[in-house]
Amino acid sequence: MNDYSVQLYNRDFSQILRPYSLEFTPERISWSAIGGPSEAMIKATGPIIELWEMIERLRCPIEVIAPNKTMIWWGFIESVTIQTKSISVSVSLDQMSNRVCVTYAEVNVAGAVGERKTTTWYENADSIAAYGTKERRLSKSQATQSEAENYAQTQLDRLKYPITKHSFLNADDHSEGNVILTCAGWWKTLGWKYFEFSGGKESFEDIGIGLMALGKGLTSTTISFEAHVDSPKIKDTTEGLLDFSTNETIYVLGSVANNGTYTISSTRDLDAPAGCYLIVEESVVNGAAGPSVTIQGAVKCAQSFQISTIEGWLAASLRIRMKREGSPTDNVVVSLYSDSFGVGTLLASGSLPGTTISENLNWVEISLNAMVFLDPATTYWIVVERDGAIDSKNYYKVDANEDLSYTSGVMKIWNGAAWVDRVPDADMLFQVGGVEEATAQLERILVSGAQFFSAVDVDIDSGVYSSPYRDGDTTALQCVEDLLSSGTTNYRRILANVDFQRRVNLYEEPVSGSKDYYLYSDGSLHDWMGRKINKWDYPVGVWAKLADVIPASADTQKISDPSKVFIEKIVFNIKEDEIYLQERDYVGLMEI
Repeated sequence: MNDYSVQLYNRDFSQILRPYSLEFTPERISWSAIGGPSEAMIKATGPIIELWEMIERLRCPIEVIAPNKTMIWWGFIESVTIQTKSISVSVSLDQMSNRVCVTYAEVNVAGAVGERKTTTWYENADSIAAYGTKERRLSKSQATQSEAENYAQTQLDRLKYPITKHSFLNADDHSEGNVILTCAGWWKTLGWKYFEFSGGKESFEDIGIGLMALGKGLTSTTISFEAHVDSPKIKDTTEGLLDFSTNETIYVLGSVANNGTYTISSTRDLDAPAGCYLIVEESVVNGAAGPSVTIQGAVKCAQSFQISTIEGWLAASLRIRMKREGSPTDNVVVSLYSDSFGVGTLLASGSLPGTTISENLNWVEISLNAMVFLDPATTYWIVVERDGAIDSKNYYKVDANEDLSYTSGVMKIWNGAAWVDRVPDADMLFQVGGVEEATAQLERILVSGAQFFSAVDVDIDSGVYSSPYRDGDTTALQCVEDLLSSGTTNYRRILANVDFQRRVNLYEEPVSGSKDYYLYSDGSLHDWMGRKINKWDYPVGVWAKLADVIPASADTQKISDPSKVFIEKIVFNIKEDEIYLQERDYVGLMEI
């Protein structure tokens, strides 16, 4: 006889629902080390009218009560399947979505495919009020904006309420008057919402026109200056100046009377006598060769920024979009500075060998030698430079954008003597990457995705740091389970349990020890004191030792310890009175 019972509640967790003359029989329940109560299947019998009313109980809380009157499983009704003599009707929340958006590659009226875009979210307030928010990001390979928006609203209209499916049965094999309730644990509802968090990343990534040389230049005693109204010249008796190009901005240092900023109009190679010259837009005064004169581009470039979040975070890395010219053998140094009416005090830095930088434009990442806490509404500077001497043939190019679309900072150039405005003005492309302790991230994600959880309790600090940035393309469930699997500095996972009050508790996976359970060959489980555990009370997320399974004569010295089992999941088939165990890192179920 099945002495198990169920308890039903309204969707708002208030008044206990009375099922009148329906009889509920739990047939199967399961628990997992990640999330606690996982799945349940409950059969209901009774008058057909009352059975059909069960479709109104979707997303209602439900509890399974053991013969000793203790609550052993809790969750919500996810689907209702009503079996008549010839037709089975299933109504489910699984494929329902009452808040949708569409990601698409935009196509203009001329048929050109542009950048990836996402529509606004469209939602159905009535469904959300009834069942809670259940989001879905849809995709369309190519579409105009209006087409994508119409597609989103069309799909919302189709998916906004629980989806009904029909199966046609052989009337001889089925009797009228059965309902199967498929139930899920509250942990699953984390998959109902996507999670987005902009903290842990500040960037300007808009590619445009503005590529600029870094660390390019030469120093020589053979450079002279020739004043001319129409074509002022900077001349050299060697051909070193030919490495500079039209429209390039250069800085002159060390001359007697021509130090300053110049824009190159054109370059000329002299056949006789040997040498070359640059025609510049600005005027010069006559000056003979002799002094040691430096002609160079930007020695350093800097970009200021402020983080966009209202909470501060730890910066751990910087990324710059750049390339190399020639074969530089020194290092690129990227640093983070405070602001003091411009570039201020060095906070942290990192370097990258020039030989590892590609000849093609790519993002390069530099880890900082110290993590720096970035405060909101505070200006910081990224400075990029080379640690070797300037070179007219072997140098670097840093990507910038002259559209000036980054509104939280400005770009400056170090010309060898001072920080000056770039000509023309631009913004340097950059990314600041942050990190945050994993359990702090977990708490934030759980609170954000917890439309049904009552509280979140975090009992540990993982000690593991990773980027908290999330672009909103993954669900809260995916984000959380990824972080749980990363584990702690003890190299153990973080486990999660949702208790009967819907409180989430995070804790470190235990180690095997003196209080492990004991698993016997007859399938029974005993605690460390030898007390036999009821099947409905079998725990998950614990270690069990095989008590009388492995003969003493078996040689197990050269394999991992076969006497220990970590119980990852339990399925209790109440109907057959059978327990199935799934151990950690195992893909199947083991019947005992």
